[in-house]
Amino acid sequence: MRWMVAAAAALVMAAGALGGARQQAAPARAQEAAYVVTEGNLFLPGTITVAAGTAVVWVNQEPDPANSHNVFSYQRLFESPDFYPGESWSMLFDTPGTYTYYCAYHEGMEGTVIVQ
Repeated sequence: MRWMVAAAAALVMAAGALGGARQQAAPARAQEAAYVVTEGNLFLPGTITVAAGTAVVWVNQEPDPANSHNVFSYQRLFESPDFYPGESWSMLFDTPGTYTYYCAYHEGMEGTVIVQ
């Protein structure tokens, strides 16, 4: 029960974000979750297509414990804090559209979320 209250609080706090994407620390009550991993300073997969209402979770799987990543929207709709190997960050996408993003630390590390 306590986790449900925490999840609901996360959704309420996330509702203030811009556009059709809501920032959150972990996927709360999304319809589904889709995963993007960071490996070799790449987002894998580079393009992911999800249904509206899906939380996309970025998971840092780099072997170097100092290799952090972040996720910044080119459209300036969201930005994550740094997340280190073994950590993750998620975003709930509830409006159809194409969302492009990049890691501020690694040139060429880019990805796209297509929401249908």
